[in-house]
Amino acid sequence: MFKTQFKNAGEFDFLVCPICRSSLVSHSRLFKCSECGREYPVVDNIPDFYPENNIFSPQALDLENLYEEFGKHMSRKNDFSNRLRKKLILDSVEGKRILEVGCAEGWMTEDIVRIAGEVISCDISINYLRRARDAKIDAKFIRADSHFLPFKDGYFDCVVMAEVLEHLYSPFRALEEIYRVLANDGVLLLSVPNLFTPSNILCHLLYKRRNSDDLHLNFYDTFSIVRLAQMAGFAVEMVKSSFIYFPPFKWLFMSSLVQNILSFVLPNFGDKIIIKARRKG
Repeated sequence: MFKTQFKNAGEFDFLVCPICRSSLVSHSRLFKCSECGREYPVVDNIPDFYPENNIFSPQALDLENLYEEFGKHMSRKNDFSNRLRKKLILDSVEGKRILEVGCAEGWMTEDIVRIAGEVISCDISINYLRRARDAKIDAKFIRADSHFLPFKDGYFDCVVMAEVLEHLYSPFRALEEIYRVLANDGVLLLSVPNLFTPSNILCHLLYKRRNSDDLHLNFYDTFSIVRLAQMAGFAVEMVKSSFIYFPPFKWLFMSSLVQNILSFVLPNFGDKIIIKARRKG
């Protein structure tokens, strides 16, 4: 048994082969599928379940290496808008077993750990995961693709997925996978950038192109993200906007009181959309 984040064999019994979903056998420095024979290495004590031939990645983009470059240095800012979004998500976390999809450098992981008994955090980037692990956060870190999650059916009480769906080649497939690994009545907490904001509307009116280097492949407004979750089988219980502002006076809107008022008056115009959805059936 290799020396990794898991102290004994029983601690990885929630893992399965991400391709055929069969059980795994641990060998020296790797996991091996008991059925299809695929092998998954352990890199710097981080189990690596990223599929070699990923049919859900655009061939024209080297996403794997792009995100590894991001993972070396990029971090989310601890500004008002991100703190507000984090609070809105954390306030809705339920259950003891939490999966965080797209943990990045662990910007929210430590907060989830404080309110949950068991936290599994995954990301596509080994570099991001190294940074999260080195921050001494009490979670298990695994490299995985959200199109092929290496977890047993119905294992988690809650899945947190913040600003990931817009980067995926097949968002519906990812939501299907999340639905699969959630227990019945389990909760999905999902946030995505909102296309329908005052600033985006202004850019469209002025024919200005926004940043083309953010690797967003999908774009959502409140209605489209709710519909997508419903199509994947979820019952949407809550929809909130995070950080509503009107350019160029962004600083005037950095107040919880102002945001509470605006989210009531203009519920679909926030910079981010946060939904709480429940697995039924």
